[in-house]
Amino acid sequence: MANEGTYPFMGGGVSTWCHQLCSGLESVDFTILAVTGDTHTKYKYERQDSVKRVVHVPLWPGEEPAIYLNPGRYSTVLWRRWNTTSGALSKAFLKPFRTLLEEIFLGGTPIDRLVDAIVEVGLFFRENDFKAAMRSREVWEMFLEFAERFHESPAGRDSPPPTIADVTTCGRWFYNMLMPIGMHVPDGTVFHATIAASCALPGIVRRKVDGTSFVVTDHGVYLRERYINISQGDFSQIQKKFLIGLAILLGRACYAVADVVSPVAAFNSRWEIPWGAAKERIRIIYNGVDTECFRPSPKPEHRQGRPTVVAAARVFPLKDVETMIRGADVARKIMPEIHVICYGSLKADPPYVQKCRDLIEELGCGDNFEFGGFHPDPYGIFIEGDISVLSSISEGFPYTVLEAMSSGVACVATDVGGVREAVGDTGIVVPPRDPQALGEALAELLSDPDRRKRCCRAARERVVSEFTIQKQLKGYEDLYFEMHEDTLARQQRAA
Repeated sequence: MANEGTYPFMGGGVSTWCHQLCSGLESVDFTILAVTGDTHTKYKYERQDSVKRVVHVPLWPGEEPAIYLNPGRYSTVLWRRWNTTSGALSKAFLKPFRTLLEEIFLGGTPIDRLVDAIVEVGLFFRENDFKAAMRSREVWEMFLEFAERFHESPAGRDSPPPTIADVTTCGRWFYNMLMPIGMHVPDGTVFHATIAASCALPGIVRRKVDGTSFVVTDHGVYLRERYINISQGDFSQIQKKFLIGLAILLGRACYAVADVVSPVAAFNSRWEIPWGAAKERIRIIYNGVDTECFRPSPKPEHRQGRPTVVAAARVFPLKDVETMIRGADVARKIMPEIHVICYGSLKADPPYVQKCRDLIEELGCGDNFEFGGFHPDPYGIFIEGDISVLSSISEGFPYTVLEAMSSGVACVATDVGGVREAVGDTGIVVPPRDPQALGEALAELLSDPDRRKRCCRAARERVVSEFTIQKQLKGYEDLYFEMHEDTLARQQRAA
């Protein structure tokens, strides 16, 4: 199971999902390929008996990536490095590497040629050193060449000429982001990537070379979220092109090679099919929650007396907490006593947290909006509210919505990802980035007790019927065993 920035080192919805599978599927042995930002990581989850090994690959590992990519004897590392000569690069690396750069900077590479190039690069790193290859003069000169070709192309012609700083930055990004393709992956019969990103690269190689079944699960669609993040970032034109081009490369390759693309919501197929996923290979498996842990309970005494809205969200841009704050400001003008509490980490993006605090002060809604920080009881968060709210601009099939509904709390949520599929007619779904609609919906549901009670009851019934953890686990267990048998059959035919 390959993931990026999540299990077992970070919290969040994807980590919750990973932990559910690792703790709930006793018939499956897991190796976790955990791609992280840096080397400074601590386990957030207790290691389950089913997790036989954790392979940690930091994208920014310091001076020596071989420690993580090919752990073993130092003599082996030296042999790989000495083996990575200009002759070896010319013979087996530069041609497929050129294909990757063509796709990133210019686009339109035929998918078969793109996949073959990924496989050739992956095979090269089975015998050669990642650092020596990626820091070679030949690679640098090729980067310069493609920077110039991009500037001369229709997409880059009207942008300023790329600087050495631009090209150096893109080269460093590629060095780090390509690193998972060089990792040593223990044997297995199924490679499950939890995102169509760089952590999936070894799965593409394994599928084409060793016949290992390859599954991709989209939570929030990686390519879509990269478009959102990069468009809002302070990047030069060529840097934006590089980052988007790399995301497109990864998405196209993953969807083309995967035996099964298993999104957590039907919404995601709107992106997967146009980028190369065959409709017949898409199998939706919805997230589920433990309905015995998340169950209706009386509102705590310390929350009595005020109409209360609860959110559970890390405070960072993708959750669009600014819209939540502005929505609370809209709602308080209709219902002055409203109280919105946002529980979640305030450490993910401190500058964004400060931006949100400044907005609260600017609007003067400090009496109506509160950051609750970390909540010690995950099962008791939503019962503190009369309703719950989600204001994200991108989601997969969010656990926070399912957990609220399972707790008998109706939701007002933005229409992103699989939110509409989860909520159905048990709450109110509004457009993203529309604080007026969000605030009016909050006030509407809070001011109509009869409707709210009906929605809360229906929300609980919907989760119990459709979105239990038992259904989720059964879906993945069936998929894993099917893929396991397919792998054995392929390998037997090859032998």
